[in-house]
Amino acid sequence: MKVLALTVILANIVLFLWEYHTGALVQHDLRQDLRDPELQALVLVSEALEKLENKAAWQAPVVRERARFVSDYFQTQLVQGRIAAETYELLPDNPVTVPGAELDTEIRLTGLDEPRATQRDQAKPTRVGKASLPMLSAVDSAAPSADNALTVGAQDALPNTSTSRNAEFAQAVVTTPEAIDVAQDKPLALCYQAGPFANNALLKQWRRQTGIAEKFIKPVQQEEPEVTGYLVYYPAPENFEQALANVDMLKKKGVSDLWLFRKGDFKGEISLGLFKNKQRAEMLQQQFSDKAIQVLVRPRFKNTKKLYARISITPEFEDNLIKSRELWQQQHPEFTIKVDSDCIAMPHQ
Repeated sequence: MKVLALTVILANIVLFLWEYHTGALVQHDLRQDLRDPELQALVLVSEALEKLENKAAWQAPVVRERARFVSDYFQTQLVQGRIAAETYELLPDNPVTVPGAELDTEIRLTGLDEPRATQRDQAKPTRVGKASLPMLSAVDSAAPSADNALTVGAQDALPNTSTSRNAEFAQAVVTTPEAIDVAQDKPLALCYQAGPFANNALLKQWRRQTGIAEKFIKPVQQEEPEVTGYLVYYPAPENFEQALANVDMLKKKGVSDLWLFRKGDFKGEISLGLFKNKQRAEMLQQQFSDKAIQVLVRPRFKNTKKLYARISITPEFEDNLIKSRELWQQQHPEFTIKVDSDCIAMPHQ
């Protein structure tokens, strides 16, 4: 038994020394201390200051926003009050009731040596009409009056905006929308004429190619001379007798298909052939030249209606017209774009 008891005692001593060596006893005491509510309430000064700084930094934008809102609100109320007062000055025929109240106006002049002006005025409600509140014009609105609540010194300290506002109000009344030239703010329109087009379908196809709105392109028809053929003819002499002699000369040289113009602008000429194709007319001319007969070729015209596009655009769309002309002329060589001096500019919105 003694040996067993000694063994247990030695084991306890070894366990105690081992726990002391590893620090288990210190951690147990620290956990016991942290359970104490008085110790948990202790906070370091540096931690408290850091929390206060963080809270202040978070609340600073909110405080500034509230201060800005309050400042804007009171400034708006002040401006509305000034506008209402000045509007009433322009319209003195409307009587109003001024409630009696103690007026305490303090004007602090920052950076100046003048003392502040203070005036107290106690009065009962009075009926103010045309006699007590005279109409102020743009010239005498700055003059002091006995009805004014402020003294002369206080009025001199305040910014005098009544004169300028009254003048602007009077000018706005006499100025009508018809007197304003709105055309000066509109961009300058340029007028062109493009064509001709065989039909409306081709005109619409070309307009889509330009990218210009339909309201700025208007189809128009114009009468123009169109070549209907080419005449091969022997020129007219000085008199008609010589023309008859030319007919006999041609017949002797084997030319039987001819026609003599006996009247009109072409009197004395001898027609030798009419062709729709210019090349065929020139071929016949060459054949007569080989026979030593000098003939001429003249185109014949007829007035026909042609379809064009009248364009009214601003300068930034000129590049669109140039590009469309280059592309359209590849399939329509007769297509042209020229300045239209007779064009009336369409409205641009």
